[in-house]
Amino acid sequence: MGKVEIAVFDRDRYNLVEEKYVVKLSEREEVEIIYYHDYANAENSITVSWYTPRIPESLVKIFGQHLKNKSKKEIRKKVREFIKMLGLHKYFEKDHLYCFIIRNFGKETKMIMRLFLLAVSIEELVALIIFSFIASRYPRSHLVISYLAVDHDIEIPSIESRSKSFIKGVVIFNEVLERYLRPIRERYIRKYRVGVYPNEKIEPILKLEERFERWSSKVVVCYNDGHINFYVGNDEMTFPSSQNDEFIIIECLEDDYEEIIHVKPNNVQKLLKILSSLNSVKDAETCMHMLHFITASRSREKLLEPPIISLENMKQIIQDYINSFDVCYKYMKLNKDEWLKGVLLKRLRKWQKPLEFIERYGDDVLKQQYMVKIAEIAMKMKQKEIFKQIYQHLNKKERTMLKLKFISSE
Repeated sequence: MGKVEIAVFDRDRYNLVEEKYVVKLSEREEVEIIYYHDYANAENSITVSWYTPRIPESLVKIFGQHLKNKSKKEIRKKVREFIKMLGLHKYFEKDHLYCFIIRNFGKETKMIMRLFLLAVSIEELVALIIFSFIASRYPRSHLVISYLAVDHDIEIPSIESRSKSFIKGVVIFNEVLERYLRPIRERYIRKYRVGVYPNEKIEPILKLEERFERWSSKVVVCYNDGHINFYVGNDEMTFPSSQNDEFIIIECLEDDYEEIIHVKPNNVQKLLKILSSLNSVKDAETCMHMLHFITASRSREKLLEPPIISLENMKQIIQDYINSFDVCYKYMKLNKDEWLKGVLLKRLRKWQKPLEFIERYGDDVLKQQYMVKIAEIAMKMKQKEIFKQIYQHLNKKERTMLKLKFISSE
């Protein structure tokens, strides 16, 4: 075994930002907007949650300003029809909430979020919620970019839709709500397009309630025959200001992993120590495979908690890996989980590498447990060819143990 070298590139990658904004419109209305930007995977989204009765009072007031000669009953009817025309009624949940997600828009998602943070009144915010919903229905229309073009007429650009009802809803939006978008549009153009923003203080109606960031440090572990890369990071709540170091996440770049590894902060140094004790990059990759599999089993056991695993020493990791086969099989059967079934089959097909790893870093007891366990799981999953391969490697004692397991389970 040659010398193992470790290089750490601190805060090498900015992973994600998640921001939560809220505003109370009235006793019965509240808006919550969550902006999520995943830098690593180039994904972003906005989740709009509008806590309100089925007919929002804020929208009734806005329509009332336009339909001054109508009774409140007639106005409420018009609002109900408008919501139905756009299809927004399909997103009403549990009698108190309209909720929809804006995603796969690329830069338009960021532009919409900027618009939300330039809204200063209830009317502007409500108009923008409806506008963003219309845009989310037809992402290929690039509605946001078209609307924000400096030389464009002030109204929602034309949308191609087979739904006459939806088009009628857009026409009503232009008549009633679009006027409240104009000040936001003008602020956006001054700030982000022209680059000139006079001494005009903006007080957004949306207030930042929480902000999470995730940074990752890149770690490279070099062996004589190659190197392994992985990222170590944690979630930080930057607003309200506090420290969140309950767990660290580890994402291995060399591993087609099932779940990102979660460990206690003090376990990172233990992991580096364990990796430093290995003989080759192949062993390091096998070790990371095992940790990801253990995490996958923990994620099924602890659905409402982070699947944190322990890194005491190599034998403990091997033992947890063996035990994870039972856990994954149990929840695969219980929930008819096809994803877990695929995970187990993948591990069974690659049973030899962990065996070689256990022979080098475990002991005879762990090797015996591993062989009996994977043979048992292969038989239960009716993988005859894999079972035959494993069975040929079982010694007399292991075959006896396997038979006793099946007798006791009958």
